[in-house]
Amino acid sequence: MSIVVVEGSDGAGKTTLIERAREGQKDRYFCTVRASRYPPDVKTAFQYLNWIKHQRDFDLILDRIHFISDRVYGPILRDADIFRDLPLDFGLQDVGAIVYCRPPLELISENVHKNLQLKGVPENIEKIVNGYDTLMEMLKGRGKKIIKYDYTADDPGSFWRYVWAEAKGAKK
Repeated sequence: MSIVVVEGSDGAGKTTLIERAREGQKDRYFCTVRASRYPPDVKTAFQYLNWIKHQRDFDLILDRIHFISDRVYGPILRDADIFRDLPLDFGLQDVGAIVYCRPPLELISENVHKNLQLKGVPENIEKIVNGYDTLMEMLKGRGKKIIKYDYTADDPGSFWRYVWAEAKGAKK
């Protein structure tokens, strides 16, 4: 089993990329789990992590994981990071690869302003994207496999084949 986390700001193309994985990989059985809201507390996030760790029968695509996204969104939107006392890579030990969706900022901003978002996202989108850029570099420095995806330049089909190969290779 491989675990791939798809991360990035609102409007970066995460959900669309995951939909393309489903369309293009009919021979692969995997489960997509979406973390669309921040966890109410650390205990709930740990329960989610425990569930993920015990899934061994299929590959997982996580549409965000609290241990990454809340480190960006929490301080900007809620003036809080419930994971601040945990190591930066906590909760990511079993993750084979992190796909960082990062098209140009202008397109992210345009997408965010077209669709309904959480309160505070549109006016803080540049801070959010910069927060993700910084966090991804820090995680890469800690040895995490970060694969950048730009929907304006990358073909989703060949991209997913590459991601699965990298995620499986990271587990060896």
